[in-house]
Amino acid sequence: MSLWIYYYHRVSIEGEVDISLSLFDRQMRFLSENANVCSLDDVCEFIEKGRVPLKPTVAITFDDGFYETYSFAEPIISKYGLTATVFISTSRILDGGKRITLRDYWSGKASLKDFVKPSPVSLKYRDTTSPYQSGFMTWEEARYIDKASVRVESHGHLHLKLPSYPPRIAGTYKGFAGKSSSRRWWLRHIVHRLREGVPVFFLESSLKVRSFKWKHPLLNFCELTPDCLEKVEWEKLVIPETEEEQRKRILGELETSKRLIEENLGKKVIHLAWPWGEYSELSVELAKAAGFKACYTTEKRLISCADDVFHIPRLGARRSWIKFLKRFYACASGYGYNALKVLKIGV
Repeated sequence: MSLWIYYYHRVSIEGEVDISLSLFDRQMRFLSENANVCSLDDVCEFIEKGRVPLKPTVAITFDDGFYETYSFAEPIISKYGLTATVFISTSRILDGGKRITLRDYWSGKASLKDFVKPSPVSLKYRDTTSPYQSGFMTWEEARYIDKASVRVESHGHLHLKLPSYPPRIAGTYKGFAGKSSSRRWWLRHIVHRLREGVPVFFLESSLKVRSFKWKHPLLNFCELTPDCLEKVEWEKLVIPETEEEQRKRILGELETSKRLIEENLGKKVIHLAWPWGEYSELSVELAKAAGFKACYTTEKRLISCADDVFHIPRLGARRSWIKFLKRFYACASGYGYNALKVLKIGV
């Protein structure tokens, strides 16, 4: 029949961000009744043996390591006897103890008002800088869910974007209120003194990109018009990474993430999901060198017998019950999903 992986990010009470609590519960109940929910180890075994399971088979994953994976998702996954995996970006994981979960709400020990609320700014811009880090799990919470129903694996260390070499200008920074900047929270990692007029360059994941350093502060170019900015010979103003520097930086981040999880959770880490689904064959080579045994993308398709364990596709979870059912039955029919995709019928 068919084999595929869902990926989620956050579960929120009313669906303020990503999927609502009630819809996630409904989806998990449906999967427990209509599919074989397997682990990522099982997925790798299917691929390595070159066979697709007869019954519709699904793996459930989460990216980033948000608090809601611990507080909302894990109790529901456990309630239906399922298993899942969360890929965490280790620089975001906090110190501290365990906070409340749905189990406390179900037992009457807490109300929904007691849960950590996502910041409106962090929701809109996915800002991971202070003071919004309470939206991520603690190491104690990660240890807890890893021993329960949600296995913890790697999503890299920084979850960072860097400007790619050669530099290509995309425009100028217009402030976080500007529509064109609504997805540029990562600029705070690149330019620490943001102000309107700073040139904005095309960026890629730190686990893929060959980046560069500036010879002159970007703030020097704030007063230039867009036409003037286009005429600047940016390549003369930067120092590109050497191939050796790029390899060392990427490998260092991968090894740091793997080491931190293994040290804090006392387990082996073998699965890696690429942030934003961005990677290169160099990234894969370095992931193998770091000791990972499987890598996961965001390529939207079913898993086939022709896949290898270092290029495993995943499908984003749907936030509508009708769209969820439509995608499930399209995937369950095997070729049905690919046919609908070709016809550009949303699945």
